Amino acid sequence: PRERGQEKIYNSHLNLWPKAAKEPELMTTSLSPLNSAPTTIGPMERYDYRLEFQRSSDGKRLDAGRVNPYWLEFLWEQAIFQGQRRGTVGPDPSQAIINEHPQFLKDPEGSLKSISVSAGDGTNMHETQFELSAAFSAPGEEALKKLVEGGLLTAEDKATFRVYAKPSAKVAEQETNGVRATLKRDPLPLLDEGCLEDYMEKATLNGELDEKDHPLFVPRELFEKAREYCFKTGRQEGGAMIVARMYRQTEPQPEIFVVAHAVMELRHAKQSLFGFEPTSDTFADLNKQLHLRRSRLGFPDEMPAVLVHNHPFEPSVRDDGEANCPTCPLQQTCELTSSFYSASDVNFHLSMYGRQPFVTGVVIGLTPRQEDDVRMFCLDGTRTRERGFYWLD
Repeated sequence: PRERGQEKIYNSHLNLWPKAAKEPELMTTSLSPLNSAPTTIGPMERYDYRLEFQRSSDGKRLDAGRVNPYWLEFLWEQAIFQGQRRGTVGPDPSQAIINEHPQFLKDPEGSLKSISVSAGDGTNMHETQFELSAAFSAPGEEALKKLVEGGLLTAEDKATFRVYAKPSAKVAEQETNGVRATLKRDPLPLLDEGCLEDYMEKATLNGELDEKDHPLFVPRELFEKAREYCFKTGRQEGGAMIVARMYRQTEPQPEIFVVAHAVMELRHAKQSLFGFEPTSDTFADLNKQLHLRRSRLGFPDEMPAVLVHNHPFEPSVRDDGEANCPTCPLQQTCELTSSFYSASDVNFHLSMYGRQPFVTGVVIGLTPRQEDDVRMFCLDGTRTRERGFYWLD
């Protein structure tokens, strides 16, 4: 989609949600678990996933081709982190054993309803469920764009999509001549101290939490500093990175919770009223600041936790930057907001932090009454969704 202010303009009016089914009976197929090699990530056997769109006007079915396996890696990473939260995976993600479970509708064609991914040590496993629309949102948009560009769908078409799966014909490469490629990962710098309940007693929930959402605590005073960085240039978007420490508790139940610790300005970015684009200099500067904090200030366990940026425009803003809110008779009761994750925000988050599912994003938007509206977003499959967090006073 193209973007104009807070509005998303799609080239084709397509419904990317799969057709609803009335309590379908499920057939579940599981992949074989990984070998016990301590530095391998990814199922040893794979499924090939294929997308199909069906045009509503005439029922014509359009094969959108095979889904790039790259997209499934985002699901694995999120499942591994959920396993780390629940104690089935240790700090080192490369030791995780993964099982992939496509869930099929019991229909003649065997299309998918959802996917679940379990992660653990082979004995203790935690399963994470992904709705079809979450798992295949990004590859669906990618396939949709190609169909429109190829003239198979027009701007006026409506369509639904299905996903099919079959075991991949490609068998994972086995060890050859005593050589095996492995993937090594840095373990999470988890601190085995602190108690979640102690933080909960002095925290205020902002928004709503899903069972997939790890507890995240942000001191208000620290967030005000992040806000100052974001609004530093006035009528341009700005950004900041909140870094945090990650704590692990085992009793009364396993959990990982994150406590914001410091904030750093994201400098050297390209900025405009409707855009904030970090550059290579932005991340070089950020990495330098992190290195200095870790090596000289004694904070080796700090991790990027919350990417903050602002939308300094009212929800009715047009391309020229003018807003209708001040003259609108509904201003005092209107619930519109400019706090949202745009398509470019989603793509940026996937590309930069898709393999760090504990990193969230915050948008400081405005209501029609010029009030701050603070909302947090996280990855869910290959898309983002809104989630809650805790204020610390």
